[in-house]
Amino acid sequence: MRNTIIVTVLLFIAVIGASIYYFSDLNQDHKDAVKPLKFLPKETYLISSFKNDETTDNIFKDFEIFDALLGKKETDEIRKLKNILLRSAAIQPYTLNEEIFISLHPEDKEIKPVFIIPFSSDLKKEELSTLFSGLSKQFRVSKQDSLGKTIYAFDEGKKDTVLYVAYDHQIVFASYSKKLIGTILDDKVVKMDQHQIDFFIKHNSKNSPMSVYFDHRQINPIAKQLTNRKPGFYVNMFADLRGESAWNINYKNDALMLVGESEITNDSSYLAVFASQSKTDQTLYNYFPANTATYIEYSISDTASFGNKLMKFFEKKDDVKKYNNHIRNIESNTKLTYAKDIRKIWGSDFATTELDNGDLLGFVQIADSVSFSKTISKLSKELGDSIYQLDFSNTLYFAFGDAFKQFQRPYFTIIDKRTLVFANNQSNLQEYLRSWNAQRLLTGTLGFKNFEKLQGNKANVTFFLHSKNASGIIANSLASSYLKNYREKENFGFQDFYSWSIQLGGNNGSFLSSIYGIYKSKNALGGTPDWTYQFDGKLIGQPWVFEHSDTSKMILAQEQNHTIHAIHPKGTKLWSAVLSGRVIGSPIQLPDRSVVLVTDNRRLYRFDTSGKVHKGFSLGIPQQANDGPSVASFDNNMLLIPAGNTILAYDLEGKSLANWKNVDLDGELLFDIKTIQFKKHRLPHYFH
Repeated sequence: MRNTIIVTVLLFIAVIGASIYYFSDLNQDHKDAVKPLKFLPKETYLISSFKNDETTDNIFKDFEIFDALLGKKETDEIRKLKNILLRSAAIQPYTLNEEIFISLHPEDKEIKPVFIIPFSSDLKKEELSTLFSGLSKQFRVSKQDSLGKTIYAFDEGKKDTVLYVAYDHQIVFASYSKKLIGTILDDKVVKMDQHQIDFFIKHNSKNSPMSVYFDHRQINPIAKQLTNRKPGFYVNMFADLRGESAWNINYKNDALMLVGESEITNDSSYLAVFASQSKTDQTLYNYFPANTATYIEYSISDTASFGNKLMKFFEKKDDVKKYNNHIRNIESNTKLTYAKDIRKIWGSDFATTELDNGDLLGFVQIADSVSFSKTISKLSKELGDSIYQLDFSNTLYFAFGDAFKQFQRPYFTIIDKRTLVFANNQSNLQEYLRSWNAQRLLTGTLGFKNFEKLQGNKANVTFFLHSKNASGIIANSLASSYLKNYREKENFGFQDFYSWSIQLGGNNGSFLSSIYGIYKSKNALGGTPDWTYQFDGKLIGQPWVFEHSDTSKMILAQEQNHTIHAIHPKGTKLWSAVLSGRVIGSPIQLPDRSVVLVTDNRRLYRFDTSGKVHKGFSLGIPQQANDGPSVASFDNNMLLIPAGNTILAYDLEGKSLANWKNVDLDGELLFDIKTIQFKKHRLPHYFH
């Protein structure tokens, strides 16, 4: 799978955090933190430090996410070891106020942790032997010399539970891998460089209970180890950044949230193009279908800077000649000027999605609808049913770069007059249009609401993985040993994460970065329902809430067969009725509590809170509505409906206004009608 390893990396970051919590009790000044890290080998996957005091202990008490990622049996074992070893009266005086590190390392086909515990004062070899031998009667303690150092083995008598411990330079190194301990003690092994250590220490916040360091160069090695196939396009795109990231944890009981900075050392990578941008609103995710497995959305704050950086990117890929040939081909065949006519039709927000069946969709915001309408007909041909195909190969690649490398000469359709949707075959577009018309969208789920609420939509690059939709693709990609834990539900809780995401915001050549894992906690919105209401079919769009009486509300929801349901806030049915068509936009409620709405079958409705249709309704309207109705007050109240390039006006009884003069606009209206006060009158205010 193109994106599998990204979420796998996130999971292992979380595992580190969990391990640290159970093994650490300690806190330290950061000036002493460099020394332990100098022993770690260059091939270290991840490092994390943990500051533990009573407050932190209370924060992470009963943290469901740790059990979900580590496994319930494993966390019980870790708790036991923590109490026997670190909580022992003999060791605690030497480790008090010291910061503990956890690192992850490759070993054969496994990933093994190392626990690094600095001591506050040095111990002689004899003192250490006495100290370790007296820790617990549960362990049989033995020792052997290696590379001039002593390695202690704590054997509980169970398979694969021998803990190997070494003491060097006033630091305890502990691991279930004897080989790893030997690697750390071996001075001939290449270690992490000083720059990496300094970067981690610089961004290791004293105010955060946990910090994580990640070397971007380890993405591909981790991918090779965890999956049964070569790293895909998106994995390579993130790995190509190189550099390193350091994050601090923001605690929330239903989410893993890591926030920090990412330094990049490869300015020829595609994502580096966005490092000089500033975070801006991303909105295309509102168009993604409900069966989206992953998406990556990009946004630009400075189009001129993006264009310059993209050209440098093409230069380093030796694609400038291809780019120039592409431009000449378009200009000679269309009589358009690329910079003047074509570049300006593309917006600053674009994205690609991978669906649960592996199909790809692309999305591009339209910058100027008037220019787009004039230009796109010269760049494409219409195939019917609102589907078109670009005439020139790599049009999207040379406009946006690697984001659309997999879209050579795609088909496309236009949504809402402002968004282009691309696919590599017509059937995918037709299926998308069915989802869009039925409003089966990713944003219509409670889980996505939780994600959106926590992470926000300001960024330059957002990668999102929907755990359930991507589960089949992930399962087909993971190596068998990791697949077993991923699928196991009794001991592990990987299936209980709604989503994982990475977000990057440009920061003068580097990135502000964050990682979010949204967990299906019982306390989260949508975790455990207070009630359920059974529909015959799927819902169209989101429910609406209106006043039902002076003391109560009602919920309106429409399902695919066009039945609209009125539901009491306690989940009981009030009434239902079949409408002619799908509700367009949002209904409105008048002062008498009656509800007004318009459908895509050119019908205008008005009914009271008991479902009784108002006299004179429903009525037909002459044109298809573009959005829901609005109520306005001039001399009398009236209903305004955007339809095509004009506004339809009715009184509250459903009669057309005789003195209303329609004005045909140059373009179609896109939104509902707003009104503004102008001296003593209200005038309609609209956008098109």
